[in-house]
Amino acid sequence: SITHELKTPLSAIKLGIQTLQKRQGLSPEQREPLERSALANTERLHSLIDNVLLATRIESGQHPLYFNPTNLSEKTNQICQETEIALGKSGMIDREIELGLTINIDGNAYESILVNLIENAFKYGDNQNIDVSLRKEGSRMLLTVEDQGQGIPLQERKKIFDKFYRMGNEETRSKKGTGLGLFIVKELVALHHGKITISEGASGGALFTVLLPPS
Repeated sequence: SITHELKTPLSAIKLGIQTLQKRQGLSPEQREPLERSALANTERLHSLIDNVLLATRIESGQHPLYFNPTNLSEKTNQICQETEIALGKSGMIDREIELGLTINIDGNAYESILVNLIENAFKYGDNQNIDVSLRKEGSRMLLTVEDQGQGIPLQERKKIFDKFYRMGNEETRSKKGTGLGLFIVKELVALHHGKITISEGASGGALFTVLLPPS
């Protein structure tokens, strides 16, 4: 699965560049979709490699965290906006974010947590809007990401945070992925002494809840 996921965007990039080389007389209108596809697949490959390297560092205990006072409200909004643009899902994240929430946190790790949860929600959310909320609960921060997909069966919920685990089998599953995103989320949350749970949302989709304690 990992090999396939890495080779697919690489093959698309190679094909696009070869086409541009062989057909020098293409108009700007003909070149634009080839260039756009190559760039999108480069970003996808970059993201896949980042996740593989991050998972390796986490598992080997070589991923240090750097805690700094962070306005989590502003950062959550920023990550949602940037991820919408990167995924081509503008306006599809419904946000309910309490203002002025500040916590000591590793900003890069928090971005990895939220981006992976958002990407997972879009992947399994039947191309519908997703909900992201952030609020304070006692002394802790409560982050939730909910999709409107088919949900995750009870028997799968204990497995989805395992490294490389993906629901179904390689022959029948149609969703792209390496099975590393939720593993990374779980490990980064644990490094913050937090907790992540999965349940059924109001619409029947998957609801991920992250509790982050004050550091």
